[in-house]
Parts: sequence; structure tokens; C-alpha cells
Amino acid sequence: MTKPNIFPIYIVEGEDKGLVDIEVEKIIEQLLEPAQMELGLLKLRGDEAVLSDCLDELRTLPFLANRRVVVIKDAEDFISGNRELLEDYFDNPSPTGVLILTIKKLDTRTNLAKKLDKCGKLVTAEKTTRWTLPTLLIKYAEQSHNKKLDRQAAQMIVEIAGEDYGFLCREVDKLAAFADARKEIKSEDVQTLTGHNRLFNAFEIFDKALAGNIAAAMAKFREMLEKDKNFEYMVVGAFNFQVRRMFDAKVLLDKGANPFSIANRLGIRGDANSFFETLKKIQLERIGSFLEQLARIDYEVKSGQAFIEIEMEKFILKLAS
Repeated sequence: MTKPNIFPIYIVEGEDKGLVDIEVEKIIEQLLEPAQMELGLLKLRGDEAVLSDCLDELRTLPFLANRRVVVIKDAEDFISGNRELLEDYFDNPSPTGVLILTIKKLDTRTNLAKKLDKCGKLVTAEKTTRWTLPTLLIKYAEQSHNKKLDRQAAQMIVEIAGEDYGFLCREVDKLAAFADARKEIKSEDVQTLTGHNRLFNAFEIFDKALAGNIAAAMAKFREMLEKDKNFEYMVVGAFNFQVRRMFDAKVLLDKGANPFSIANRLGIRGDANSFFETLKKIQLERIGSFLEQLARIDYEVKSGQAFIEIEMEKFILKLAS
């Protein structure tokens, strides 16, 4: 296998700090053996880094390591405050040290960026989308835990937990610990550990609202907000997951499929009878309209145009109408 080129300076750019951290760790793994990291690696935040100390570290001969590595995170202000001295260092970097700077976006018009072309490398942490996140989580589970994350499980994590990549990685960490010696993380694990209570409660709220029991549905919703601190951030995902599953199940049911086979195919656990009784009361077009409403709520809340609690209470009222 061809060894990757090693550069004395890296700038890692990206809006998503979780993805930036992953790119930084990839670089560090190329530079240092695990046993060398304690002596050869220094990590600092931009607001606590002192340039003279960092340069001394980079220029000091490595001890029991291949090289010395200095990582400065959120380095925008650090770069702005030390631009001329950094430009001098870029002209003559240490042969035994590697400097890694993380920022949101490199201005390619600056002298620093032009010098980087000659002495280092720019690494871009690509922005994630809902569609790319499952693949990224599958890679993360393999690289960080040596476990195979089932694609359906990865999609379920995104559906339930949202699109914050760092938060999603922490969910995978918990699932990996839960799986223990098993080499695969399955959708059943996600339902059991990450989403079971939220999914169950979302369906219970859904069921009560569709039955016209608005008071009980609202009471359950507010109870979940109070008891589960993360429910506010995941409620749209939990509802969306249930509605998508209802939509798929309704399509199969209308085609004459057996409820038992549908339950197995879609991973419907718990009170399957209640699930299918609810489906009998509702038309496919109305389930589709619920998906559209949830997509609108998700967009408006994330763009700061609405408050999640108010919009979800409106949604519950619409369910009962």
C-alpha cells in the first residue's frame, strides 16, 4: 500500500465541527502511532494558543515519536492575530513538526492561502445532508468501533435523532457499546436503545389524536417534553419516522399484503394490532399530507421561523381534526 504524502502544515476547513474533527483525526493517524500520541501530540483551542509556544513545540526534536504534531482548533482569531508570523513560518516550516489548523472557511485570496499551496494541504470537510448522513455514520461505526452499522439502522438514527453529525456520532457510540461483542449494529438495537421510547410515545400521541382524544394527546406530548430533555430536538424525527412507516404500511396493506408480513418487513414492534387499527381509519393521501406538514415544521424551526412546541401542538390539533 502506498503511504500518503505527509505535509508540514494542514488547514482543515468546514462548517460542521464534527466532520472537521474526523478529518483531523484521520490526519493524526497518518502522522503518529497510537503509542506516540501522548508525547508527540498537542491540541489547543485558538483562544488559548500562544504562537511562540506552538512554534517552539513544532521545532523541538521529537522524543520517541516520528514527529511533533500541534493541532489548533477554531483558529480564525489565532490566524488573524498572528498572520505575518504565520506567513514567515509557512515559508520555512519545521522538518520534524506538523501544524494543523481548523477553521470554517479559508479565504483563498490571502497570502497565507497562497503559501499553503506550496508548503501544505487544504482539507475540506464536506457539508452533510440528510441523504449522505447514513453513509457517513456507517463509515464512522466501522472506523471508530470496527462494527458494521446496518443501513436501515443508520437511516433510523438520522430519522429519529436529526442532522447534527456530532450528536449522531454520539448515538452510534452508545449503540456500539450496547452491541458489545457483536460486530453488527441493527435497527432493533436502535429501537431498543436510541428510539424505542420516543417512537412508542410519538405513536401513542398520534393514536390518541387520530381518535379525537385531543386532551390525552396534548397531555402525553407535554409529559414527554418534561421527562425527556432531548425529545424537543427529536420529536419531529420521531413523528416523521412513524408517519413514513404508516405510509409504507398503508401502501402494502392496500395492495393486499398480510399485516403480519408487513410488521416483519417494516420492523413494527409492540402493539401491532393498534398500529393496523389506526391505519384502517386513515386514507393514504392524509398520511402524505402529514409528511408534508412535518417537513414544513422541521424547516421553519431550524430556520428560526417557528418554535417546536407551538408547531407540534398545532400539528396534533390537525391530526384530530
